[in-house]
Amino acid sequence: MLRKVMQTEPEASFTGSSVDTTVQIQPTARIVQKQQLHSMGSVLLPRTRECMRVLTSTSSLRLSCAKKLPPKDSDISETLTGMGNLALLERHYKEALDYFSTAKKTSEEANGPETADTANIMNDMGQAYQFLKKYPEADSCYKQALDIRRSKLSATDPAIASSEMCMAALAFIKRDFVTSEKLFLDALAIDSKAIGTDNLVIAQIYFSLGVLYQEQKKYDQSADYYQKALDIQKRKLEPSSPKISHTKALLDQVKARKHR
Repeated sequence: MLRKVMQTEPEASFTGSSVDTTVQIQPTARIVQKQQLHSMGSVLLPRTRECMRVLTSTSSLRLSCAKKLPPKDSDISETLTGMGNLALLERHYKEALDYFSTAKKTSEEANGPETADTANIMNDMGQAYQFLKKYPEADSCYKQALDIRRSKLSATDPAIASSEMCMAALAFIKRDFVTSEKLFLDALAIDSKAIGTDNLVIAQIYFSLGVLYQEQKKYDQSADYYQKALDIQKRKLEPSSPKISHTKALLDQVKARKHR
């Protein structure tokens, strides 16, 4: 029986997996974006702080506030993107798309099309569509983001890995395991060069590959990647972290299946 597998963040999620697990995909670019979001209220212009204060109000008030912001302002675009990401976290996916659409238009008016900001917004829009199970739209957004990033950034930039991981998760949902594997491995190669191999970003890619191979009943490969993820998690997380126990439980599952 298929299980719904969700992430706690956004960036990307697996849905339709028979693996009883939670997949959290959080590439380096997304970590940086989260840090920026957390500090946004204190560093942006006063008019954008006013918009951030309505984040606890109703959805209609939020969107009304966003639409009244001055056009052609990159700070406004950043604020709208942050509001969209908060809407994603709250599972208000249609509202998130409204924010992202306005942010994209504002960013393009301020800075022109096909910028890094546009790519970031397109990636976020892809996640919103993915959560709504509008997979063709999600795929289109992810591909546009990846094309922009490839044209503007170094081939080893972690932002490219971020796009590839989102697309890998979407391919997994569609049960296109060949494409999913290729994209995850490409992302792994990029992030390994950019940030090294002993960190939680790499551990997450290992974990995702473990899920991918487990779903295909390739238990030897799945066990190898779960073990790699677990080794890093043990070094980087507190012993009581649920991620460690979760990965270990999955590793035990595939090991048991290997010996049947």
